[in-house]
Amino acid sequence: MVLAPLPRGFGPIASPGRQAERLGVDAIVVSPDQAAVAAIGKNVLDPAARSASARAGYAQASTVLPDVRQAWDRAHD
Repeated sequence: MVLAPLPRGFGPIASPGRQAERLGVDAIVVSPDQAAVAAIGKNVLDPAARSASARAGYAQASTVLPDVRQAWDRAHD
């Protein structure tokens, strides 16, 4: 499981998904969806966005749960 608040790579640093691929590991990358990105805003360190960001992440959890569960089950078979 890769929780990636920033899903893209920057400069010579590959994206989290690409890093997992290079390591040869079966990984699921979970990053903020559109609603979460909007809730986080432009400044990821803005404490005023914490509540909205947490609510957006909680709401997103139900959409990624099936994929996370499947990956978790594969890893523990």
